[in-house]
Amino acid sequence: MRFSVLWHAGGVEPHFDLLFELPMRIDLAGWAMARSPELPGVAPIAPTAPHRATYLNYAGPVHPRTEGPRPRRLPSYVRRWDRGELRLFAQQNDLFRAGVTGRRLNGIIEMRRRGEDWEYRYVSAGRSCRVSPGG
Repeated sequence: MRFSVLWHAGGVEPHFDLLFELPMRIDLAGWAMARSPELPGVAPIAPTAPHRATYLNYAGPVHPRTEGPRPRRLPSYVRRWDRGELRLFAQQNDLFRAGVTGRRLNGIIEMRRRGEDWEYRYVSAGRSCRVSPGG
């Protein structure tokens, strides 16, 4: 499986889109966060609507959308920030954990629900702590 991280700006509040290819899905699972996903520590993250699989390899303009839960009236763009291979460790209603191997991200990413909110954590494989599927 694969993943892609896109920087989305222009016409929207700038953010990173984390997109994941998952088993039994034709679309991509998506998450959005304001800060760089390679920084250590915990950060807020929010699930997004599914994305078309073409976004794994896409960079360029995103056309305005006037319908749906989050309409965008102005054009925006996405720039590929990272992409690579994904190894899924856990996917539950309140937890997503995977190993990622890309140009920038190489380690474990985790999104965990805390009440109504979600939090993101990244542990680089280059850090001295133990990186395993169990966290």
